[in-house]
Amino acid sequence: MRILLKRWLVYLLLPAGLVLLLAPLNTTLTESIERETVFLTITETLLPPEPAVKEPAAPAGTEEAVLQELKRAQAALDAQFSFETTVPNAAGIPIVTKEGFSTTPVLHEAVEDQITRLRLWAQKQLTPVRREEVPLEEWLSFHQSFTDQGRFQYGNWIFSGHTELAVVSIPAEVNHLTTACNVTGGLFLLLGAWLLHGLYAPPTHGIRVGKRSAIILWDLIIIGFGSVFMWMTIDFLLHKTVGTEWWGGDEMMAGMGVLWVLLATPLMAFITTATAIQTLWITQDGIALKGLTGLHALLWPDIREVHLSNIRGPQTATGGLPTKTVMRHLIISGESDSLRILEPPYTSTKKEILQAMEEFAPAELKEGLAALTKEWSSLW
Repeated sequence: MRILLKRWLVYLLLPAGLVLLLAPLNTTLTESIERETVFLTITETLLPPEPAVKEPAAPAGTEEAVLQELKRAQAALDAQFSFETTVPNAAGIPIVTKEGFSTTPVLHEAVEDQITRLRLWAQKQLTPVRREEVPLEEWLSFHQSFTDQGRFQYGNWIFSGHTELAVVSIPAEVNHLTTACNVTGGLFLLLGAWLLHGLYAPPTHGIRVGKRSAIILWDLIIIGFGSVFMWMTIDFLLHKTVGTEWWGGDEMMAGMGVLWVLLATPLMAFITTATAIQTLWITQDGIALKGLTGLHALLWPDIREVHLSNIRGPQTATGGLPTKTVMRHLIISGESDSLRILEPPYTSTKKEILQAMEEFAPAELKEGLAALTKEWSSLW
């Protein structure tokens, strides 16, 4: 049982250490403060002049008239949102080109964003929009260089900007949380690596059900999958205990992570350890099996039947029918006891077990071993 506990701790400590050291955990809180904030408004949309020469109007109510109207509307929209032709304003408001925002990139993104909103919402103007992302220094620099009392033209839109006190949310680093995560992660990795010592049983003269290479591969796969679920769990725990921003933001994801840690991890540790420990000795006297519960043996005269026991699971994610076989255990039944051999990871191990039984088993048991070998070696 000690080796089972060690593997379970390895499945917990190594993924937790990897997550705490390498995963993008959020170590910031959201704080509300009052500060000078930039507000931008599109106050006017400049429309291009109507063309001097118009296409002769088609008779009203005809398909051609509808098509002409659609073309005029599309042409007006394209001209309005085109930066190739800028309609000058009559108020003498400074016109700013894209190059004018070279030193204020965040402000430029905010201006472009409001133009995009205008086009999507099909409104002629927008109410003042608070732009928390725009640094006050950028706006002040731009305001001094390119605006007339906070007004400026970009493309075919007149913008008005100002600053006022507003409550905004800003990220604040939790003191020493990053350091604590790194130190804890390092300790978990060291402790997990130390527990790996002696986890893999030494070679034996018997038949090892779980070969060393297969068990190492299983451990790597489980630790890899476990790291993903551990990230969900730790992210959720930090959010609930310290109050940090939650990367996942989904309680279903958090639930999957917690279920993996509490239920799947000990189950996977049990299955892997039970497979790794099981060792068979098949001799002319009988069969001995060593596993988690100790050593059990059956003499050939006491053995009545050798068969497979299928463990079936749902074939669909919903758990409904139909089902499929996910594991086949070899059952050796005796008069008063039975041996359950877990399904080996390698087909070669299955064949080795059945060939040894065919060599030493009495004639009445050998009859069904050939068919049993074919069935146990199949994938489905």
